[in-house]
Amino acid sequence: LARSDVAQHVVDRIHKGDGELYSLLAHCVMPNHIHLVFRPHMGCDGEPIALPKIMQLLKGSTAHACNLVLGRRGAFWQHESYDHWIRDDGECARIVRYVMANPVRAGLVENWRSWPWTYVRDLP
Repeated sequence: LARSDVAQHVVDRIHKGDGELYSLLAHCVMPNHIHLVFRPHMGCDGEPIALPKIMQLLKGSTAHACNLVLGRRGAFWQHESYDHWIRDDGECARIVRYVMANPVRAGLVENWRSWPWTYVRDLP
């Protein structure tokens, strides 16, 4: 993810899922991890699309694309992820701010807007 071509593949796939699987609120692709904030869309059964299904689709498609770019095979992502259900608008705003500040806290940029791999739909 530290390579811009790899990060761009991940960003492209994240945005491809926006409107199909989820409503993307924010993301930050860091050199060694990713933060995503989204609202799952409803599936055919009237229930929200399951988080494990969304993650499987994202991890699978991004791993394939990134491995092609890197000329490698095998696992790209760790099996686990840290999932958190956001309970209200205040918590959502706090988490989006946390995600956007990630490259600043890591010392990569002075302003989150300078980091090329961040996105926020509406800054709370």
